[in-house]
Amino acid sequence: MSDKIKKLYDSDIYIISVCIFAFFFWHFKINGLGAVIIVAYGFFSLFFCKDIKGAIISIVLCVMSFSDITDNLMTPNTKYYIFFSAIYILIAIFTYFFKNFYLTKTKVKFGSLKTGILIALIVALLGGINYPYNNLYAFRLIGKVAGVYFLYFLCINGLKDDSRRYFCRMFIYACLTVTAEVLVTLNIGDFWQNVFYKHSILGWGVSNNLAVLFLMLIPLSAYQSIDSKIDFIYVFIMFFAAAFVFFLLSKGCMVIAVFSLPVCYIYSLKKTKRKLSYIIAMIITVSLALLLIFAIYNKLDDQIIERFKGDFDSGRFDIYREALAKFRQYPIFGIGLYRDITIPTLANFSNYFWIWHSTVIEIITCFGIVGVIGFIPFYFQRYRLLLKNMSMFKLACLVAVLSFEAYGLIDVMFTNLYLNLFVFMLLGLCETEPVMKFNSILYKN
Repeated sequence: MSDKIKKLYDSDIYIISVCIFAFFFWHFKINGLGAVIIVAYGFFSLFFCKDIKGAIISIVLCVMSFSDITDNLMTPNTKYYIFFSAIYILIAIFTYFFKNFYLTKTKVKFGSLKTGILIALIVALLGGINYPYNNLYAFRLIGKVAGVYFLYFLCINGLKDDSRRYFCRMFIYACLTVTAEVLVTLNIGDFWQNVFYKHSILGWGVSNNLAVLFLMLIPLSAYQSIDSKIDFIYVFIMFFAAAFVFFLLSKGCMVIAVFSLPVCYIYSLKKTKRKLSYIIAMIITVSLALLLIFAIYNKLDDQIIERFKGDFDSGRFDIYREALAKFRQYPIFGIGLYRDITIPTLANFSNYFWIWHSTVIEIITCFGIVGVIGFIPFYFQRYRLLLKNMSMFKLACLVAVLSFEAYGLIDVMFTNLYLNLFVFMLLGLCETEPVMKFNSILYKN
């Protein structure tokens, strides 16, 4: 029985089934309960498997089941779902760690990122301490930090098998699920006008942030393609990811994709032994990608030119000037995560958790000089982990995380929960890579 369960969670069938559940619950607006079912499905693996990739995947992908993340989500029923699922998760985690750590006298690892995360959380909570209108959103902040650290903690303690390619495939299935949700959303009304006005609003994500997922998919597909017998499929996915970034009309992500795609393709072409297959796949996929881009611009050419020409910064410079003015007033601890915006066009966004549209501006304005100093260990530990003992997988993760960070210079990445879940999943995989490599060699022998 346990062997069959392990085989299920080790297979692509499990990932595909989670993606189908996520799409089903999203499409029929089964918010809250849908996510609970997905997480319960994944955490069932903790009772039977030493490797808990199933639980990790369920945490990351359950987010895609939410068609609504506003205050309307928190109905009395939702609170019951959360309460009972929390009890179930605690029982599953206790059972897993009791069997695999306490009884075997194995030490629990807290990870090389723990100090940086803790310091960053402390300085974030201190942010705006002297600001008269401060509202720290402390519970929401602590909840987000706890969520991403919990995922990272499970990765570094619960991944035993060599799951690097498995999680790359998970990324692919996740992006295909996003593609389906986007196409369904855009098909409500005039499809091409919805594309132009960027109406890819899924509830849990919007067009710009969704484009970041496809940016991160480019290097992971490149890694997956190297010496694969189906390398042409992964090359196609690599170019499809870049084309979909253009389809989503995210200007910042387009710029990053223009640099990222050729670098990833050339590197993987250099590393693979199947160069002819690679080149043929590239020619076919580039042709298809160009046809897709041509179809978009043929339908919306004049409107897109006007859009790009007329408002290149999308109002961000006004936001940045407002933010830096706040920093000059409160330079030590910043203004916290409260939003007290005086720009008339942004008045409706006052008191939002995420408005400054830049990681750098966010840290400077919200947490001041103390925050800038406090976040240095956070980023130092992150990139030390990615750069230490470099491998092809780590290089792919580095490019993926750098794509996330690069777009974060001009948009909201800092407090984006679902994108940070993907990032910390990759960081956890990188930290456990030596263990996975060792176990892979051990099992072969």
